[in-house]
Amino acid sequence: MSHEELSNASAPTNHPETAAGEDHTSAGQAPLLVPKEIPSEEDRQRCADMYWALDDPEVQVRYAGKYVAVHQKQILAAGEDLLAVYAEAQEKSGLPRSRIAIAAIDDDQTFLEN
Repeated sequence: MSHEELSNASAPTNHPETAAGEDHTSAGQAPLLVPKEIPSEEDRQRCADMYWALDDPEVQVRYAGKYVAVHQKQILAAGEDLLAVYAEAQEKSGLPRSRIAIAAIDDDQTFLEN
């Protein structure tokens, strides 16, 4: 692709009829990103669970340096092996992997040492 084609391809459009998922930009404004589809309730729950685990001080201390599997703000499993954490969470809960949130909890001590 030529430089001119790249410039034209990435130029923002001001047309309201542009497809979902594209940038909608007005002169002098940051682009508005329109999602291709509305997240499902399960997607929103999984995101809420992930952010809860990443922000909860007790989770941060107890599970530092580990992956945690979460559903409805309940820790289902934790460990250093992501696949093993998923497997344990699925076994305990009976939920499919798509309904289980995973958060990687930082180990502040390891971070500070590096």
